Amino acid sequence: MKIALVHNLPAGGAKVVLNEWVKRLSKNHLIDEYCLSTSETSFYDTRKLVNSFHIFKYKKLIRFPPENKLQYLNFIFQFIDIFRLNSVYKNIANHINAKDYDIVLVTHDRFLQSPSCLRWLVKPTVYYVHEPQVSYEIREGIGNYGMINSMFNFLFPGYTKWVDRINTKNADCVLVNSINTQKNVEKQYKRNATVCYHGVDTTNFYRTTEKKENLILSIGALDPVKGHNFVIEAIAKLDNKIRPALKIFYDRGSENYKVDLITLAKKHNIELSFFYQGKIDELLSFYNKAVIVACAQINEPFGLVPLEAMSCGTPVVAVNEGGFKETIINGKTGILVERDVDKFAEAIKYLLTNEKTRAEYSQYSYSYIRDRWSWDIAITKLERILENIAKNR
Repeated sequence: MKIALVHNLPAGGAKVVLNEWVKRLSKNHLIDEYCLSTSETSFYDTRKLVNSFHIFKYKKLIRFPPENKLQYLNFIFQFIDIFRLNSVYKNIANHINAKDYDIVLVTHDRFLQSPSCLRWLVKPTVYYVHEPQVSYEIREGIGNYGMINSMFNFLFPGYTKWVDRINTKNADCVLVNSINTQKNVEKQYKRNATVCYHGVDTTNFYRTTEKKENLILSIGALDPVKGHNFVIEAIAKLDNKIRPALKIFYDRGSENYKVDLITLAKKHNIELSFFYQGKIDELLSFYNKAVIVACAQINEPFGLVPLEAMSCGTPVVAVNEGGFKETIINGKTGILVERDVDKFAEAIKYLLTNEKTRAEYSQYSYSYIRDRWSWDIAITKLERILENIAKNR
């Protein structure tokens, strides 16, 4: 097949997934990648893997700071940015329509969620939804300007929600990463979706002979939704004699949140360190050194972290929410608990003080991942779906 791939992704799990798609699909198919200049290209760089790579320029308009009297104009700039973004995606669609692609695989836009090119593409399209835009908060404030502020808070989220739904409606097929996301897509977009799970690269994530340390690993953007503060509060419940250090591995996020985490860790006398992105072999080392990987993300749609941890034979303690319920086998590969700090702390304590149980979880996890969650299995299903849509649209 000749595949056009469209996205506007930041660094993070979705970009990791896109890299795995390209790496494996390009072995049997020709892939041309289309993205915006606001896409993250250096994180899991796919440019050398694709047949051709096309970047379309886009830059958001400047915003006035809150102290500036003109900052109320920011709400106008927000609308203008959406129109400009749609124009760029129409241009991308025209480029794709003019070529002989068999299928167009589309995934998220970092600003709008569903790329607007879906409205203008005439080729068969598959839209992969990692997470529906279930919340349309205002991310760039416009101050307290009474009626103007109230009007903006009502109009702009409603408009972006409408655009997102229209875009998604125009896809020939919608794929999702979990049953959890499937339910959210059906609720949000009133569309049926097919589950096409991700996988884990077992050549990158595996058990090594590195010595375990009294260390817990928490992975994800520096954003409250990733639950790093929850992990710190749970560790704080443990006795000083067994209290582990915490390392946070992140790819992007808020410096203010980072300061809050440092302050919280100091308050509870927890050894905390951070590691920004890094290479796969560095992440592999952290997974193997850690005695536990903690996952406290809020309603994570799927979550690659547990898969990577289990592939390295490291037990997971996770909140019993979202995609974690579909990948972690409670009492076999890790422990699932309610979002309760005390219960989370008890689960951590149990694994810290039971080396035999950790060894059993490690062995089962290692086999479980290779039998059920390899990328080869995931790509085979994705490839089959793309071929069916291309032939039978």
